[in-house]
Amino acid sequence: TSDFPFTDMAAPIVSWAQRSDRILISIDVPNVVASEAKMVVTANSFSFSGKGGANAHEYKFEAETFGELDTEESKYSVQPRNVQFVLMKKDKEAEYWPRLTKEKVKLNNLKIDWDRWKDEDEEHEDPTGGMDMANMMNFGGGAGGMGGMGGMGGMDFSQMAGMGGMGGMGGDDEDSDDDDMPELAAADGSSPAESVD
Repeated sequence: TSDFPFTDMAAPIVSWAQRSDRILISIDVPNVVASEAKMVVTANSFSFSGKGGANAHEYKFEAETFGELDTEESKYSVQPRNVQFVLMKKDKEAEYWPRLTKEKVKLNNLKIDWDRWKDEDEEHEDPTGGMDMANMMNFGGGAGGMGGMGGMGGMDFSQMAGMGGMGGMGGDDEDSDDDDMPELAAADGSSPAESVD
């Protein structure tokens, strides 16, 4: 005989994220039969049990929370892909919880939801960092340049061909390496001067 009784219930993957006033829980069980699901929130715990998944398997998860919960303000809902809890903290001014559970234990099926996590210092910041995103996306067309920077303003690129100045860039430099270059031959073998369109 074993000290651990066998059970047909499976432990679902549970993701959590935190805000200053709430805990966001996602229990990853698709196709939960809502009429048979049981979600409970108490002052210091929450739990879920129900059937779901491809084979309508039974799942169960329960945990005592690190801090006290506001049972009147907390909510839960059964979604097509998971069960969502929004657990409101009783003390809305308290610091962030260092962990979800009361006891410092490692639960293999409990993980942090980094996509929904906000650090304390990020929670009240402007998500754009004070940038005017609408103005940033308002670039001028063609070679007009970025707003406020001016464009190419009627510059005639054909005038650049004869510009000297930078060594090796053509122009009238005395020590040009191009002096003894032979003329290029056309594809038919004639010289460019002989080819006729």
